Amino acid sequence: MSSITTIESCIRLSGRELRQAKPFHRAYDDIYVFFEVFKLYEPNECDHNFMDIFGAGTDLRNLISHYCGSVADPLVSPSNLIHLRFFALERARETQFRVWYTSFRDSNQTGEWGVGG
Repeated sequence: MSSITTIESCIRLSGRELRQAKPFHRAYDDIYVFFEVFKLYEPNECDHNFMDIFGAGTDLRNLISHYCGSVADPLVSPSNLIHLRFFALERARETQFRVWYTSFRDSNQTGEWGVGG
């Protein structure tokens, strides 16, 4: 009987929660994610070499994108929280990715804002 070893990790990125002074209103920074490097060991082998991007939670209803090819398009989160989940078989040691992210607020939002807690 053989065993398969896997690599799995999850990274959580967070933007700021903003509160408008008058009237009381909450808004959230969106998060922009850009993959500078995205090289999977075996591109298109989606069963054992992929990255999933989730929003506020890591269940399937919060899945934003699923990458298993050779290209990972930039994306904007629907909230101020995002999770990146990488999964691969142990032999996928040559996998590389470099992710840049920033948070921002839609320029259409107006009013006095402060960082919330």
